[in-house]
Amino acid sequence: MSASDEISKEAAIKELGRYFQLRIPGAPMFSDYIDDVWHDMMADREAYDEFARTNWGQLVEHHEFEEGDAVYAEIPWVKDYEQKFGKLPAVWFARSDGSIDTELQTEYQETGKIENTPPRRSSLMTCLCRPDPHPI
Repeated sequence: MSASDEISKEAAIKELGRYFQLRIPGAPMFSDYIDDVWHDMMADREAYDEFARTNWGQLVEHHEFEEGDAVYAEIPWVKDYEQKFGKLPAVWFARSDGSIDTELQTEYQETGKIENTPPRRSSLMTCLCRPDPHPI
């Protein structure tokens, strides 16, 4: 496993920072592992707010996916990520327990896309990021 394939909290924090740096309001988060780290980071609000300001430029609220939110046929920000940072590393395909969803990872490696089709839809749309509507 190469350094870019590492599944760790540090790798997830790095990737969450990159996700924020894309600055795409409403961008769906599909990684359970990175989303879990995001939840953990929010427990220390001061550190989280600083992380958001550093990586997005303002506060970012975490929004759980709800009925009525936009649903995409594929995760729309992957090409933007690749242009800025290269291919998605393995941590993006990690489940909450750190194991890799090899089916999803292989699909991405073969197509360059992450399809958001049933029955996967509910697990891929775990949350959305939105800039804080009341920045300080």
